[in-house]
Amino acid sequence: MPLHVSVHDVEARIVRLTEDQLRWVDAIEVNPRVICSGGAGTGKTMLALELARRWCAAGMKTVLACHSPWLKRYLERYSLPGLTISLADSIHVTARRAGIDKFDALIVDEGQDILNMDALDMLDRFLSGGISEGQWCFFHDVNNQSGLCGSYVPDAYDYLSASNALHIPLKTNCRNSLPILQRIQGDLNADVGNSGVGDGPAVREVCVTDVDSAIQALGKELHDLVDCEGFNPGDIVVLSPVPFTQSWTSSLPSNIRDSITVLDDASPRNMSRHTIGYAQIGDFKGLESEVIVLVDMSRPGHNETLRSLHYVGMSRARALLSMICC
Repeated sequence: MPLHVSVHDVEARIVRLTEDQLRWVDAIEVNPRVICSGGAGTGKTMLALELARRWCAAGMKTVLACHSPWLKRYLERYSLPGLTISLADSIHVTARRAGIDKFDALIVDEGQDILNMDALDMLDRFLSGGISEGQWCFFHDVNNQSGLCGSYVPDAYDYLSASNALHIPLKTNCRNSLPILQRIQGDLNADVGNSGVGDGPAVREVCVTDVDSAIQALGKELHDLVDCEGFNPGDIVVLSPVPFTQSWTSSLPSNIRDSITVLDDASPRNMSRHTIGYAQIGDFKGLESEVIVLVDMSRPGHNETLRSLHYVGMSRARALLSMICC
C-alpha cells in the first residue's frame, strides 16, 4: 500500500475519534469553572472551539485566549458571532477595540504558557465575576514545556484550583498514530494519553554524524516523501529549533530548497498545498500537520535540555513522523 494512502486512512480515523471526544463538552458546558488537562493530541483545541460555539450560541460574549500569535491566527479561522480571539497579554487592547468592558465567559487554550499571576490577573480584570466567580474553562498540557514560550508558575495553578474548579483529565489521544505515540512515550516518558487513533506508518529516523550527511539525508527524505510516497508538499512541515537560515534546510540543493515555504503567524490559515512548510518548533505549538520532519537536533531522549522541543516537535505529527538526527 502506498504510504500516503496508509496515512490518509489514519486521518479518517482521527476525524471519527474527534467526533467521539466532543462528549466532554457536555460536562464542561454545565460547570462554571473547569480546568481541562491533557497531553499533546488529546483534543484540547478542538474542545475549546466547540465550547466557544456553544457559549456564543447561548448569547454569551466569549473570549478565547492563548499565548501564541500563530495559534491565535489559526483559531481566527473559526469565526463565530459573539466570539473574540485574543492573545492573553493583550486582552485589554482586544476588549477596547471590541467595545467590551467585560466578557461573559473565558476560554484559555495552551494554558500552560500563561500559568503565571501577571497573565491571570489580566484575564481576571476582563471577565465578569473574575477568575474566582466567573465562567471560564482553562485547557492546559500536563507535560512540562518550559522554556519554549510564556511562563509557568505553580502558584498560579493553585490559584485557579482554589476557585472551586472542576478538574477534567483528557486521556484519549485523538491526533497521533500509535507508532508516534509509542515513540514519544518511550523516548520522553511523556503522558500523551491512550491511543485512540490506532496503527499507522512506522516512525522514520536517520542518524548522521556530520552536517553534510544531515543535509543529504534531509534532501533525500523530502524527495522520497513527495516523489516516491505520493504526499502533497502541503502535507509536510519541517520543524526545527532554529531559524531557517541556521537550519540544515537552508543548505539543501536549490531545487528542493525552492519548494519550501518559511511559515509565519499568518501561514497556518492559507498554507500552500504546493510547497513544504518550515517553522520553528516553538512557533508551531498548538498546531499540527499530517507529516512532520524534525531536524537540527540530536536523537530524542539523549539530551534532557531538548526534551521540551522534542516533545512539542514530535507530537505535531498526526500520521507520519520523520526525524533526521545528529
